[in-house]
Amino acid sequence: MMGLGSLAAHASCANVAPSSVLDLAHWKLTLPVDAHGGTTGDAAEIATASLTAGYRSGYFCVEPSGAVKFWAPVDGATTGNSDYPRSELRYVIDPDDDNVNWIPANDDAGLSGHLTVELVPTATQKVVVGQIHGFQTNAYIKLRYQYNPSTHTANVAALVNESPTASDSTNFGSIGGLRNGTPFTYSIASQGREITIKVNGQVLTSFHVQSGWLHVPMYFKAGTYDQASGSSSTDGGRVAFSQLSAWSHATNRTDAIFGNGLD
Repeated sequence: MMGLGSLAAHASCANVAPSSVLDLAHWKLTLPVDAHGGTTGDAAEIATASLTAGYRSGYFCVEPSGAVKFWAPVDGATTGNSDYPRSELRYVIDPDDDNVNWIPANDDAGLSGHLTVELVPTATQKVVVGQIHGFQTNAYIKLRYQYNPSTHTANVAALVNESPTASDSTNFGSIGGLRNGTPFTYSIASQGREITIKVNGQVLTSFHVQSGWLHVPMYFKAGTYDQASGSSSTDGGRVAFSQLSAWSHATNRTDAIFGNGLD
């Protein structure tokens, strides 16, 4: 199944559905194009049923390497609460009801991935590759990848909004020295009201969930979320995931983040 975004202009896409690489049964996708394939309207979404049925496009496809590519040009369409385009999955416990989410005061949950950042926006050199987002609030945690052209290395930082009403995020720690184009792993776990974030198995940060967030429903996001906008259709963020998994108590997969070798 094909969809928004022609494959013809993207020679790096193989004739394989992303659902054959990643388990997409509990995800939906936001694209950097609107419902008409343009960039002036609100970003379009691809429902879980379409993803599991084989949806693919130039913005979300399998590379010849076998990894799933997420591509978002800086001139792409955006969601209503952001100026930046994205090609990004959103975790859904119940694919038919966005209102079903996990709550840190009551639930444990986790996200993990094995990925390669292939391209970052020229203006900022930054993309977000994983998030914990509050339901009908702003983001709680953004895992940001930032490339340094002078050293040809990158760092990954945990940016945390310390309350649901916070307008600015705080850097809770970072891990640097990631070589350009080299695969790495990350995991974000919320267990016993404590958040632990690891990169390549090394703890980036660990902290208690702030009181203002304890009872806020939350969900995970993963892919490429550009930290820039612009007029170019060839500049942007491109990230390839070879593994991606998320869980919460509601899915009965509480050992997934520790059992997949990415922790």
